[in-house]
Amino acid sequence: MMKLKTRTFSVSLISVTVLLIILFLFINPLLLERYIELEERTMSDNIKRVEYAFEREKNSLYQFVRDYAVWDDTYSFIQHHQQSYIESNWVEDTYLSNSIEMVMYFDESNELVYERGYDIKEEELVSIINKIDSSVLEEFLTKRKTGVVYGEDDILMLASHPIYPSLENQTPRGTMITGIAITDQFVEQLADAVQLPLVLNERIDPMLTNEKSIDIIDEESIKGSMILPYENHSETGNLSFTVNRTIYQSGQKSLYWFYSIYAGFSIVLTTIILMILDKHILSRVINLSKEFKYIKETQDLSRRVSTNKKDEIGVLENGYNHMLDVLNHSQKEIHDMAMIDGLTGLPNRKSFVDQLERDSKQLPMTIMFLDIDLFKRINDSFGHYAGDTLLIEFGKRLKTCLGEEGTVGRWGGDEFVLGIPKLDEETISTIAKNLLKTISVPVNIGTSSFEVTTSIGISQFPIDDRSVEKVIQNADIAMYEAKRSGKNQYQYYKNIKKSAYFHNFVTLEKELTEALNNDEFVLYFQPIVDKIAKTICSVEALIRWQHPNKGLIPPDEFISAAEEIGMMPAIGEWVLKEGIRQLKEWHEMGLVGLTLSINVSKTQMMDEKFISFLIEQLKYNKMDPSFIALEITESDVSGSLDKVVEFTSQLKEIGMKVSLDDFGKGLSSLNFLKEIQVDQLKIDRLFIQNIPAESFDTALLSGIVALCEGLNIDVVTEGVETKAQLDFLVTLETKMQGYYFSKPVPPIEMKQQLEAVKEKVFGEVT
Repeated sequence: MMKLKTRTFSVSLISVTVLLIILFLFINPLLLERYIELEERTMSDNIKRVEYAFEREKNSLYQFVRDYAVWDDTYSFIQHHQQSYIESNWVEDTYLSNSIEMVMYFDESNELVYERGYDIKEEELVSIINKIDSSVLEEFLTKRKTGVVYGEDDILMLASHPIYPSLENQTPRGTMITGIAITDQFVEQLADAVQLPLVLNERIDPMLTNEKSIDIIDEESIKGSMILPYENHSETGNLSFTVNRTIYQSGQKSLYWFYSIYAGFSIVLTTIILMILDKHILSRVINLSKEFKYIKETQDLSRRVSTNKKDEIGVLENGYNHMLDVLNHSQKEIHDMAMIDGLTGLPNRKSFVDQLERDSKQLPMTIMFLDIDLFKRINDSFGHYAGDTLLIEFGKRLKTCLGEEGTVGRWGGDEFVLGIPKLDEETISTIAKNLLKTISVPVNIGTSSFEVTTSIGISQFPIDDRSVEKVIQNADIAMYEAKRSGKNQYQYYKNIKKSAYFHNFVTLEKELTEALNNDEFVLYFQPIVDKIAKTICSVEALIRWQHPNKGLIPPDEFISAAEEIGMMPAIGEWVLKEGIRQLKEWHEMGLVGLTLSINVSKTQMMDEKFISFLIEQLKYNKMDPSFIALEITESDVSGSLDKVVEFTSQLKEIGMKVSLDDFGKGLSSLNFLKEIQVDQLKIDRLFIQNIPAESFDTALLSGIVALCEGLNIDVVTEGVETKAQLDFLVTLETKMQGYYFSKPVPPIEMKQQLEAVKEKVFGEVT
């Protein structure tokens, strides 16, 4: 293991090295780029200096020709051709003193009047007319112009000007052209003027260069150039100069010394810092590390570290000592926390099982496994605070009800367990009934009141099994049977242990998940008959489970389990999606007026995502919302009226119908019809089964129908099974549903019924 000192030194060295590498790889190119930019700006300035110097020569030449061309003597000469003008003005001194190498005069007809040049090498006047192409001279005749031309022997700089009298107020009588040869001597004089080693390149392809160019030759040399465009040639000349890259080389040396100084300074500074760290920090941390190692090896908590400095490490040392002081006390608290549920203060699962195993060695035991009915709905709807408050109150009631007769523990979530050292069934049943009664008292949380029930499973040791773990598992299975049987009751495991289906409740959960993934759910449909239209006006979608081994399973055998394991939202979405798809198919058959009723669970109503999913399916299938009625049960309304009202209001906003199902089965309230804005009321079969024999039921049903007619609410009577019931209901303004017309059938059979009654009268419905 690398020691702390070595690691600190290594990290410091690596950091300095990495920083140097970063500087070299990333910063160094940027800095060198700056030097290159500076070098290029300097070269650009030098090129401009060469340009300015060359322009000065051109301007000087032009000024000379202008002075001579706009002169009365010259004007007279071009008219009269006096030899005296030539003899007095164009002698050798004139050429030498004005740095002129040639002169030509043309009359107004562009005919040559006079031409001469001065040969500097031979120091004599010579004819120059044959050295310049006449086509080149034509570009200068009658014009004010300067330019560079490619001559027979040399490159020439020419300047021209029309010949005027001194006042320039008369017609020009000709053109004067002067020039100089751009020779090595000219270039040397220009180089001396700009202090640059200029070189003349007479012929260069113009496609290979710009007006100004800067070329880096190598690490030591850089070249600058300017072009000399010829008036008479497609190629060009240029003036170039090559100089040492002093700026760039200076930058390289500066950076080299910078990196060297930085590396040396970093190493020295790092060494000093490490020495200071070692003295004031590392040695103390290492000492503290040794103390921790000692405790780990010996479990001796008596030693303490000495501290006399009030810094962060001193705080750490004091904290270390304080930690040792409270560790023994903390160990006790941790042990208690490991055995007690933090929310309810009851023994947790481990503590309960340990206690039960100790007690079961001496006494027979009855285990009760309790689960709060619909706790998830309360927790999801009203928040975790409400859920936690309910759990605390539930635990208190269990302890109060059980007293000293047994042990109460929290198993986890909303599940609790009781251990009672008795086997007498009568006594145990009495305790269970008292528990149900005590738990059912409403719980007040804030401004809300909740009616809570519980389902209890009972198993006994050693009657049901000689393993404590197995007995608890059996009680859990019995509890799920109590939930399936309607909740708010208790079940003995010995009474249900022959039911393999509930004995393997975990298997049911797995099979339900597989059923959803494998498309094992199917929809059956039951028709709703309209007395006035004399045909099938609507169908209700009812889910079935086509189990691969057990065949068709009705919903009452798996919906409760699906609710408990939280699968109802997914199953409900499948029902909605499949139902709307099937309705769209029937509409496309021509049954345009057919509507669909779909049941929604309380879990779906509490799901904030349900409305969004519903709207999405309607849009996807291009379905008018008014063709869909969502059925909510009366029992769901009575438990959470505020939430249901909010849900139905959202349905109304999107244009969907609301149907209240099972009316009369539970705590019927006419207020429900007002609060949830019901479009349709489905009267439970309990009101139908005794008509028309029972006069009370008949009168009550007639009154409900009349009331709904006044409130403009459609009425559907469920459970129509006999001809007598049909004959009576025909006299009322109701729609009907029941086995008399049809049991729930698969889509293909429902399609056949719809086609059969499409054009038939009511009395022929079968």
